[in-house]
Amino acid sequence: GFKTQLTAALAPEDATYKTIEWSTSNKNIATVNSNGVVTGVAAGEVTITATAKHDPTVKAEHKMHVELPRSE
Repeated sequence: GFKTQLTAALAPEDATYKTIEWSTSNKNIATVNSNGVVTGVAAGEVTITATAKHDPTVKAEHKMHVELPRSE
């Protein structure tokens, strides 16, 4: 499947805790590793979430549409 790199940053720049945890709303459509690299698995809609490890209320979401290549 396709791969794309997502990035997230915590503010302020000198924050004590900067660890971000990545998650997917549906691993059957796309997976995401600990570095924010998303890999498409199947066609569909998925939301990738970046969450501050020290404070789970601090997060950002990115909705993605995964398409499969057409076979000839």
